Amino acid sequence: MNFDIIKKEIDKWDPIELLACTPSDEYDIESEKIASKFQNDAEQDGIMIYEVFTEAFETAFTNSVDECVAIAEKIQALIPKAGI
Repeated sequence: MNFDIIKKEIDKWDPIELLACTPSDEYDIESEKIASKFQNDAEQDGIMIYEVFTEAFETAFTNSVDECVAIAEKIQALIPKAGI
């Protein structure tokens, strides 16, 4: 399932650096939104990831679109490997 792959990569990324002091489900809502909108297009998905995190965390999210594109590329590379 794409959600599992996306959740794992988002958690590894930990863009707000919250997982050291919050429950492991901290990014579940964002990961679900990303999974539901993921198009397997790194540029578009990167922009979408940026928008999801900006909406959720506002000024606490300081990562660039380029960083989000890099995460989208990692996810994109893992989806075919998982047989999805």
